[in-house]
Amino acid sequence: DGGISILKFDSDNAKATGGLPRPASVQRALSILEMEVEQIKKGNYEHYMQKEIHEQPESLKTTMSGRLIQEGPGKVKGILLGGLKDYLKTIRRSRRIVFIGCGTSYNAALAARPFVEELS
Repeated sequence: DGGISILKFDSDNAKATGGLPRPASVQRALSILEMEVEQIKKGNYEHYMQKEIHEQPESLKTTMSGRLIQEGPGKVKGILLGGLKDYLKTIRRSRRIVFIGCGTSYNAALAARPFVEELS
């Protein structure tokens, strides 16, 4: 939902704090996805990993759509990450940011690292 939390382990209980108008403790509803693995289509690929690999260029194009600042035809001046704009102050004040991911999201975190380092 676009929220950001800062977890501080000052005691036995972790408290979510930050500059957002939210209560210190946030409860989220648990969602259970009831679907069998067979329901997820892997298309003409023998393995889901192959499908993921072959879909990456299109996924990246969709993700970056509207976020590239063009300097000229085919020349990118920069990237606009609008969702981060509201949190730049918090990001710059942070001493440490941890990205957690597995598989494709791990690689996305590795790719995002230099951009976040540039902000700090």
